[in-house]
Amino acid sequence: MPNWCNNNIEIESDKEFTKLLKSVVDEDSNVENFFLKTLHIDNSGDDDWYNANIRQIGCKWDVISNVFFEENDKILLSFDSPWSPPIAGIKSLAIKYKLSLKFDYEECGCEYIGRGSIDKLGYDSEETWEGRQYLKGHYIINGIGHIYDILDCVEPDDLYDFVKKYADDLSFDDFTKLQHAIHNEQDSIVIELLKLN
Repeated sequence: MPNWCNNNIEIESDKEFTKLLKSVVDEDSNVENFFLKTLHIDNSGDDDWYNANIRQIGCKWDVISNVFFEENDKILLSFDSPWSPPIAGIKSLAIKYKLSLKFDYEECGCEYIGRGSIDKLGYDSEETWEGRQYLKGHYIINGIGHIYDILDCVEPDDLYDFVKKYADDLSFDDFTKLQHAIHNEQDSIVIELLKLN
């Protein structure tokens, strides 16, 4: 069973791509086999479907994407992918339809988070945070409120070990100060002690 990677894509669409997507979305606002349908990929004759999917989509299986159509042809996609984000599929989608898009992803089991963008000319950028930088990535992408949400999910007895994973150089006094700052949502102290800047 894979670890699931959570993905979000915001697309500045055009009428052609919006029309295509509306033709394949189901009554629950989902598109099953999203990349196969939008990129018109056919791996059925490929004996090595696994490597074909990795090469063409960027992950083992295609995804079921939830689709939200916004005003001005903006489209939001939300889906889980196995093990890793489908970067190859996202890039192919942007290039094929000349779309500008932004994306972010998180795989909490292996503790990495990232974001990127691709413009209509195919120029792209991507940043990933993992290991000790995992919480910093959350802070950069989602803000300090999200850090409090994560810390609220940690049992009080496990907080020390959790924080040590990301800031192992904290003294006992600094850890006590951090606990107090988390409890009172003192942003500047939390940001400083967890090295989120």
